[in-house]
Amino acid sequence: MFGHLEEMLYLLWRDKNPRSVQQDGGYGIKKFKSYIKDILGELGDNSAYSIIINAQEVRNALLHIAGRVPLSKHKDALKRVAISHPDSYKIENDRIRIELSGLLEFRNAISNLTEEIHNKSICT
Repeated sequence: MFGHLEEMLYLLWRDKNPRSVQQDGGYGIKKFKSYIKDILGELGDNSAYSIIINAQEVRNALLHIAGRVPLSKHKDALKRVAISHPDSYKIENDRIRIELSGLLEFRNAISNLTEEIHNKSICT
C-alpha cells in the first residue's frame, strides 16, 4: 500500500501541482509534505495524513527491526502510536503488530488523502 501511495502522490505532484512546489528531502510521504500542505493547508487536523504518518513509523519498524520496539531509535513514538490507536496497533512481546482494523484504516486514509488532494488541486 505504501508503494501505491507514493506512486499516487508522485503522479499528483507531477500533474496537479499548480504552484510547482518542489519535493522535500526525506523518504516516503515526507518528501511530499510541502506539496500536500500547499494543496490542503495545515495538516495538523488532517486525520488521513496523521494515520499515514503513524503507519509509516510502524512500517519502518517492521521492515528495519522486525517490529522490535526496544531496538528502535523511535521507540517512544512507536509506543505513542500503539497507545493512542489500540484498535490499530498492539505491542506484544516487545514487538509492534498491526491489527486488521489498522490495515483497513490505513487503506481508507490513502484513498481519502489522495482523493482530497486530487479534488482540491483541481480547484486551485
